[in-house]
Amino acid sequence: MEAEPRPHTRGRPFGLGQLSALLGQLWPLTGPALAAVLILAIAAWMLTVADRLHQVGIPKPDGAAGPALYPGTTPLPHPAVRAEGDWVTQDVGGRTFLATRASGASFTIPFYGTALTLVARVGPDAGKVYVTIDGNPAPGLPSDETGSFLDLEASQASSEEIRVTTGLRPGYHVVVLSNGPDAELAISSVEVSNRPALGWLLSLVFTALAGLLFLSLRRWWLALAAARGWLPAASPSEMVEDDGLA
Repeated sequence: MEAEPRPHTRGRPFGLGQLSALLGQLWPLTGPALAAVLILAIAAWMLTVADRLHQVGIPKPDGAAGPALYPGTTPLPHPAVRAEGDWVTQDVGGRTFLATRASGASFTIPFYGTALTLVARVGPDAGKVYVTIDGNPAPGLPSDETGSFLDLEASQASSEEIRVTTGLRPGYHVVVLSNGPDAELAISSVEVSNRPALGWLLSLVFTALAGLLFLSLRRWWLALAAARGWLPAASPSEMVEDDGLA
């Protein structure tokens, strides 16, 4: 009686079933890792978008647009800032201040950005500083019959950061500061920032990406620990709960 021929097994090509089984074994480790890589790639792209947003409305400093301050901190005096009236230079506490006691002495700051902050002296000798932005009263500041103003009077003299304006449209703006009567105005530096309105949305997206990255890395670590036997095998209810969290 002739023996039945044996099926040929050696050299059998790698089938879809074996590939599916292999992917099923590797996916608990590779899935979260791929998700983490994808999240990092999206975050890198978002950083590029954020950097470009911070350049919105900012021309190249080639001098063609005229002298103006660009985003960053600028010590005074500076060629782009024009002081009119009786101003003097003072060195106090390692800082240089442009100071005046003349009523009506003005300080014109052209800049590219969306917000402007001063480092100025507050104290009992300081008082009202009237502010215009692009020829109009400054929004968000108190005002009297003369115009909108900052009140720098304080019980004790110190150097403070004074927010002049924020939330402007990106681009070129001119802030004019005018000293009020019977007051001293002393300014050390000017800080310009450029934060378009979409900045809060980018912050929200980055927070969401950070949360997703944490969950992906946590899932990868749990899968690796289970594969290496570092953790006891999870019960079906724990696996369902973990899947729901991820």
